Amino acid sequence: MSDQTVELRLAPEELGRIRMYLHSGEHGIVVNIQADRTETLDLMRRHVDELARNLADAGYENAGFTFGDDQRQRDTSLGDPLDLVPAVDEELAPLPSIETDGADGLDIRM
Repeated sequence: MSDQTVELRLAPEELGRIRMYLHSGEHGIVVNIQADRTETLDLMRRHVDELARNLADAGYENAGFTFGDDQRQRDTSLGDPLDLVPAVDEELAPLPSIETDGADGLDIRM
């Protein structure tokens, strides 16, 4: 597996802005989750097992997770995952607004 990082930004109105960094390296995948709201980050922590199952189903066994700057949540079996995730500003940068035509579905633009 080559070293690479993917950044995923979400901005659901009811949860606020969420940023996830998925870093794949020689030891597997590490996911760093950051959110504007403390309660959203707590929600993500409570449901991390579901995310881990989904990643395992996609072929990413033994994923490690970090939340914001919380070093207590590290999966130490993969080494230090914070060494793998790029540093991020404390304040999330504003996301551009995307207008939709009201159709159901998911619009992913890169």
